[in-house]
Amino acid sequence: MPDFKYTARQMSGEQVTGVLQAANEQDALANLATRQLFPMNIKAVESAVAASKGRGRRVKGRELAVFYSQLADLLKAGVPLLRSLELLEHQATNARLSTVLQDVRE
Repeated sequence: MPDFKYTARQMSGEQVTGVLQAANEQDALANLATRQLFPMNIKAVESAVAASKGRGRRVKGRELAVFYSQLADLLKAGVPLLRSLELLEHQATNARLSTVLQDVRE
């Protein structure tokens, strides 16, 4: 089953993002509706497992060093781990690193 990345709003108005598996886009929308989420954006994405098998791209050591340094700074500043991972995921320039961070965060 393909993965679908979504951005939705909760009943409270809070914006949430995530990834879910569904047979097609309609099933993904139905899944969000059962969770009482109002989709704003949804798109099919290649799963991390398929991406890692198909491409074989690695994250360079230098990029990992920068990531670890930034993560340490955020944690020392008192930012919770999940929020830190989310922030670093969104600012990552390497698509593979961003995908891995998303998987770890979820």
